[in-house]
Amino acid sequence: MKETGLILKAPMVLSILEGRKTQMRRVLNNQRAYDLDKAPLGQPGDRIYVRETWAQMELQPDGHCPIAYMATDDGSAIIDGRWKPSSHMPKWAARIWLEVIGVRVERLQDISEEDALAEGVFKKLGSSPVGDDVETATRDRLIYSAPTQAREAFARFWESAGGDWDANPGVWVVDFKVLSTTGKP
Repeated sequence: MKETGLILKAPMVLSILEGRKTQMRRVLNNQRAYDLDKAPLGQPGDRIYVRETWAQMELQPDGHCPIAYMATDDGSAIIDGRWKPSSHMPKWAARIWLEVIGVRVERLQDISEEDALAEGVFKKLGSSPVGDDVETATRDRLIYSAPTQAREAFARFWESAGGDWDANPGVWVVDFKVLSTTGKP
């Protein structure tokens, strides 16, 4: 079993913690040739630990030094007042562990409504958590409002994260299940 670290931004971390995200896409390095046995995030049964922006909190009386995570903590109790980048998160500090349950390759624009929902898109109920600006809401939380807009919301998110939707690249599609949200299982 292989263990691979994966950097995720706060909105994706939240969608995993909220139980909405069970799939992710990554652009193929070589658009013409790929080997399913060499998927960068692993094969079914392999594990992924999520690397996110983090910090160590103040030392507890029992000697324990808990971790704060930017996606869910306000940072008021972190030691030096600074967050550490996700690229510097060691494996031992990861709270989210995933198990790969499927890997395939497809073109980005082939994503279905169902798969867009598995990417963490959710239906807008009432007002947006970040105001009425749907573009901002989509960038932050992958929000859609009509029954057939999950795919469009995902396309907007892809663009806002620096991807090129119109290029329609080949992507790895990784299905996963959450093993733990409180540290290594």
